[in-house]
Amino acid sequence: MRRGKDTALILGGVLVVLAVPAVSPALDLGPREPAVRLGASFGPDQLHAGFQTAIGPDRSVRFRPSLDFGAGNGVRIGSFNGDVVFRFAKRIAGLRPYLGAGPGLSLIDVTDGVGEAEGVEAKLVGHALAGVVRTRPVLGVKRLFLELRGGFGDTPDVKITLGGWF
Repeated sequence: MRRGKDTALILGGVLVVLAVPAVSPALDLGPREPAVRLGASFGPDQLHAGFQTAIGPDRSVRFRPSLDFGAGNGVRIGSFNGDVVFRFAKRIAGLRPYLGAGPGLSLIDVTDGVGEAEGVEAKLVGHALAGVVRTRPVLGVKRLFLELRGGFGDTPDVKITLGGWF
């Protein structure tokens, strides 16, 4: 009886592997809108830089992962963010607001003070964010954005980020 279950499991796996290439063009999971991010973090006070992209079709709700590196105040933090963003359809004077939230992973290295000798720690965190995108080009930048992010867990309490698509 076990052998029949194993065979069915293997055949099911083969069907999934064969079906993914046929379905994936319809899913449209390609990255879009790669952007550079620069800003300031508070709690701990740091400067951060990174990049982001959007995954999936150009719709109101999108998956937008990002990666930031922050340094300052005796701490270095690498942030991997898995945000889901809702972009409002209404544009006001060329500005399009958005809201989002998502989980993240913080890689924390204390370089000065308590915890200095502990090495890099990985912590699961959460974020809520709000921002606005300028949809018209400015000084050679296709689009600019300004974002305010609140963190929950071992991540900066607040991040203010300016970025753009080039």
